[in-house]
Amino acid sequence: MNFERKGRRMNRLSLEKRAQILKCSVEGNSIRATARITGTVKNTVLKLLVEVGSACSVYQEEYMRNLRCKRIQCDEIWAFCYAKEKNVPEDKPRGPLENPPLMAGSKSPGRQ
Repeated sequence: MNFERKGRRMNRLSLEKRAQILKCSVEGNSIRATARITGTVKNTVLKLLVEVGSACSVYQEEYMRNLRCKRIQCDEIWAFCYAKEKNVPEDKPRGPLENPPLMAGSKSPGRQ
């Protein structure tokens, strides 16, 4: 399907191409690698990820409420925000997440 936008023709990705892009992303490929593998451009991959992220957010807000979970497994939910703890200078102020709560089966993250 083609759409007109500001005098330029805009192509719409097929469902198969969208699925291919998402599969590459979910498997851990970078944005550039995904674009190269799927034969698309980086901006196309980024726009699709934003679109899918918005749809996921709407879905989760609607359906993932008041769940009666007894156990939750959280894999790889950390973020790198400044430096590894061992590299933070002693005089650097610490934030509220300096000592995050421990999850079941995890070890204390202290300095090594």
